[in-house]
Amino acid sequence: MTCTPVTSELTKEVAIEHCGKIINNKVNRGPNAKACFDVDTPHVRKALANHMFNHCGAWHLYDFRASSSICWAWTAKGNCFQRSKACKGHKEDALVAARREKLCKVKCLPAQPSLTEKVTKSYCSKLVVNNANYGPEAVACEDEDTPLVRKSIANKMFHHCGAHYLYDFDNPAGTCYAWSKNCWKRETRCMGHIEQKRMVARKANLCEVPLVAVKGKRCKATPYTFKPTASCDGWSGLTQEQCTEKCSSHAKAKNCPRKTCRAAVFYAKTGWCHLVDSCAEIEPHDDATAIVHEVPMKAIEGARCSSSYYTFDVADKSKLCDGWSGLTAAECALKCSGNEQATNCPQKTCVAATFFEKTGWCHLHDTCPDLNKNPATTAIVPEAARWCKGSGTKKAWSCDVISDRIECENSFTRSEDGKHFLQCAVTASGQCLAAGGLCKPVKSKNEARR
Repeated sequence: MTCTPVTSELTKEVAIEHCGKIINNKVNRGPNAKACFDVDTPHVRKALANHMFNHCGAWHLYDFRASSSICWAWTAKGNCFQRSKACKGHKEDALVAARREKLCKVKCLPAQPSLTEKVTKSYCSKLVVNNANYGPEAVACEDEDTPLVRKSIANKMFHHCGAHYLYDFDNPAGTCYAWSKNCWKRETRCMGHIEQKRMVARKANLCEVPLVAVKGKRCKATPYTFKPTASCDGWSGLTQEQCTEKCSSHAKAKNCPRKTCRAAVFYAKTGWCHLVDSCAEIEPHDDATAIVHEVPMKAIEGARCSSSYYTFDVADKSKLCDGWSGLTAAECALKCSGNEQATNCPQKTCVAATFFEKTGWCHLHDTCPDLNKNPATTAIVPEAARWCKGSGTKKAWSCDVISDRIECENSFTRSEDGKHFLQCAVTASGQCLAAGGLCKPVKSKNEARR
């Protein structure tokens, strides 16, 4: 049975192909369609692009993501799609679900865990282009925005190298930054720009970054679901899983604002749950569990990074720097994804870890140019990391086998000398091409046991 190809971006042509015109029954199904809550806009447009509505006059719209419980109803008040419970269980729900089943299965594009020089150079030939800094030292004009800016750059939320507009990874439809002399500044002039449409579409094709619970910790930032003077006080009586879902779905607590949730704090004794829109730092707290975004990592058994650990320095016997011992692979992965600092070791941006199964020893790397065989170790690397299988492999498969434009732009080729990666690109004729061959992702025997 032939499946229906998935459409990666909502364009005027796509909307007209579905319904003959952009506006039907007062509902905007065109490329400027939006959600009433900005964070939902990428998914609203992906749903419209793939006909996740029953008919062209329908006001109900269903999420493209099969695992999602979110649906929207058109509201003329704001000319936008509003989250709604009325569409769940509606007869249209089952009809759209059947249409979704006929779509071809496609993998989302892995999200990059952190901004490193290697990540930037996979997109751009230089760290600074057209005076704008895209490197790991890039900063926002407001300190609290710097982690958000770096996360956005790491996931190429800019149209091209040299662009002075950068769109927020978590909320590209509602937050953008413009380059200003020596930093990225929150701006409104980049809103509605043609580049924004491309970044909104890109966001809908990126994998969701999962949340992980860290016991005994909480975010330092004040939750936006806690303002007693307004009777805003989160939720009580929840399980940890339910609290995680509140953040994943950017839920709105009673009398509280709806914002982009970037982390949550859960108190097991009371089941109290609060959401925060910024969690640059976490602090110890005996009764709390911080629910934060986990960097997707994979475990490659029998391998380790070719670079040295930055968590190993025994020159000074009185101040040994020697990573951690007695951990599980999942705990080691968390040390890397959280850029944690081992005792007496420097604080750096972790891009990979080496885990010793027998002892539970864990060491971190700030570079990982290649993987070497080692039967005693497990390399823990970002899910998005790609290497060729063996240094002798020059062409595993070509860029031109990729038909999806966004997937093409997120794929990489090995350079002629085999020492680094170049990005695939779409030519003026619409072909996905680049010099050399695209390296196959290393197949992990198992995910870092999370």
